[in-house]
This record gives sequence, structure tokens and C-alpha cells, in this order.
Amino acid sequence: MKQKILKLSVLSLFCALSVVLMLVGCVIQSLDLTVAVAAGLTVAVAVIEYGTGWAVMLYAATSVLSFVLLPAKTPALFYVLIGGIYPIIKA
Repeated sequence: MKQKILKLSVLSLFCALSVVLMLVGCVIQSLDLTVAVAAGLTVAVAVIEYGTGWAVMLYAATSVLSFVLLPAKTPALFYVLIGGIYPIIKA
């Protein structure tokens, strides 16, 4: 039980980090694709450390939160189409 709680808390921190990175992409418009790929690195770490199932959950949560919370949807769209799904497919 403690292992699942630990995994969930680490992945929620990864999700928050990804959304904050994409918020930086909203502020600096020229970094849209760069921050989407940088946010995808958290998914890559999740695949390596916790497995594909947890990484898919991280990808889904970050995708939904980024579309809801970000003022500009371009980094979120890049994340959904390229940055977040690529590490899962590659694994």
C-alpha cells in the first residue's frame, strides 16, 4: 500500500512539474514545442521507473490539466500530440 501511495505522489509531482513547464511555454511563445518535449521527459522517467501503466496515467492527467489550466492551448496540444505520447510509444 505504501508503495502505491509513494508512486502516486511522485507522479503527481511530475504532473505538476509538466504543467508548470508548459505554463512557461505559454509565457514565452517561442518555446512551445521545447517545453512540450521537456514535459515529456517526466513521462519518460515514469516509464523507466514505474512502468507503462503509471506513465499512461501521468500522460492523461497532465493532458487534461494542461488543457484546463493553461491560457494558451498550443503547448498542451504539442504535448498531447508529440511530447507526452512519444516516450510511451517508444517504450
